[in-house]
Amino acid sequence: MSDATGPRRLALRDYAGVLARYLRDDRGLFALLASMLACNIAVALLTPFLAALFIDGATRPALDRTQAMPPLLLLLAGAFLVAGVCGQLLKVASAHLGAHIAWRATNRLRTDVVRHCLGLDLAFHHGHGPGAMVERVDGDMRRLNHFFAEFFLQIVGNIVLLACLLVVVAFVDWRLAAAFVVASGLALGLLVYLKDSTSPRWGRSLESNAVLYNELEERFGGVRDLRANGARDYVMRKFTERLRANYLTTRAAATFGVVVQHSGALVVALGTVAALAVAATLYLGGSISLGSVVMVSMYGAMVFAPLGAIIREVDDFQRAAAALGRVRQLLAREPSVIGGGGVGWDPGPLRVECDGVSFTYPLARDSDIPDAGLPSLHDVRFELAPGEILGLVGRTGAGKSTLARLLLRLYDPTTGCIRFDGRDIRQATTKELRRRVSVITQDVHLFDASLRDNIAVFNPALSDESILEALRQVGLLSWYRRQSGGLDTLLSSSGEGMSAGEAQLLGVARAFLVDPGLLILDEPTSRLDPVTERAFDNALAGLLGNRTCVIAAHRLSTLDRVDRILVLDRGRVVEFGKRQVLVADSSSRFAALLARGELQLVAE
Repeated sequence: MSDATGPRRLALRDYAGVLARYLRDDRGLFALLASMLACNIAVALLTPFLAALFIDGATRPALDRTQAMPPLLLLLAGAFLVAGVCGQLLKVASAHLGAHIAWRATNRLRTDVVRHCLGLDLAFHHGHGPGAMVERVDGDMRRLNHFFAEFFLQIVGNIVLLACLLVVVAFVDWRLAAAFVVASGLALGLLVYLKDSTSPRWGRSLESNAVLYNELEERFGGVRDLRANGARDYVMRKFTERLRANYLTTRAAATFGVVVQHSGALVVALGTVAALAVAATLYLGGSISLGSVVMVSMYGAMVFAPLGAIIREVDDFQRAAAALGRVRQLLAREPSVIGGGGVGWDPGPLRVECDGVSFTYPLARDSDIPDAGLPSLHDVRFELAPGEILGLVGRTGAGKSTLARLLLRLYDPTTGCIRFDGRDIRQATTKELRRRVSVITQDVHLFDASLRDNIAVFNPALSDESILEALRQVGLLSWYRRQSGGLDTLLSSSGEGMSAGEAQLLGVARAFLVDPGLLILDEPTSRLDPVTERAFDNALAGLLGNRTCVIAAHRLSTLDRVDRILVLDRGRVVEFGKRQVLVADSSSRFAALLARGELQLVAE
């Protein structure tokens, strides 16, 4: 999903600010790069001068061509050769060092972007698919790597070289310098005039590229269902549409970039021809020597080279500018869920209170669906004593999973508040909240990592002994002993080699390690067969001891152990009370759901 406003136009200070921030840690290497660049410019300016001295010396009328070459000419020829070799070595070394600095700077920026994205709330990630985020973190960063590597070497370096060349030519003859200045000024002026027209085009190209990546990620993620239902033709048609849109936007940007490049190159070529014509006229008139004409010719080629490099880099620079605009826009996005200063809770089960909680999903506000503006939850009120177990029931779409997300503070209520032990959860830091609240969902996510990391969720502070104890408590020890690698056994994110029940039990093991004061179960048994569900219930029985728990469920067996029932209907609490009382009351909504068998519906 694209941002509504689009990347804003960046000023020169924006580029300078990014360079200064991410090159700060490599000041020493950057100073070395600047020194190498200065030496390279000096060698480039010296080479034509040595050639001119050699030609003027070799064409002097008094020179006796029957004798061996004078030592001075030999020295000039040797100096010319050494300068050429040194110049090439400096170019290679500076390019290597520039690429090294660029990768370090880009990786620092990439790290900041990933850290920032991980801190953004679910409202952002629901609107930006994994494919689009990969394009942001990888594709945009690769373009910015070129920006970090080439901006100083090509743009700044060639501008400095161009200025030095014009000064040197002015010492030869001001008329030659004037011709070069006019040509260079026209070319640079044209680039400045057209540069702001290129960046938005590349911005649209990058956005269409992100949409294409997101489409691919989504389709490959659901390839099993697509193949099973014969939807391959539909996928290919949608892919072709996305690919065509990406092609058209990229072609428009590239075509305009080519026009800019060759327009500037044409102006420079005409200016160089004019300068050479002036030099030839001056030589025929006796104002300058043949060596000076050769030197001017070489300087003319050198003027064309940096200008041509600048012209080529401007198109790449505009791609980087578009990428930088997208990255800065992403970094400027603030999460809607922000941790507080910290309150802390005592160990043990938590008292849970929902006080007038209403909530509307942020994405719904911009939807064209007629009912999109209606709250998902409306004025939800209830209180759980420490250690009580609450069962959330209701039809699909009633708001059970939404309430579970609010208790975990994946979102904040639109109005009202949620309190644990009398303290608003918005006052706690995210770390404090995650330490005291744990969740087990119907889809336990596995990582391409070791069994140890999958259970500890990459927490190095957890010992192997505590992990093995958690496996024992959930009944996975026999499964664990069959793994040849022990805790170092590599698991797959696809769940290959694990049944759905084993994955669910692994989720329970994670909760054992957290030792939460509030446990949230969001339809945890909806995908389990009866045998696996019994194993899950046995593991869960130990976890529920001395903990407050909220269970969103639709199976009767899951609700057998709850103390209280809260019935939701279209986001409103229609019933709340003790389970035994509601079951015994034939007029209660819960009893009616049981009688009609509606608790067997598929969960939301």
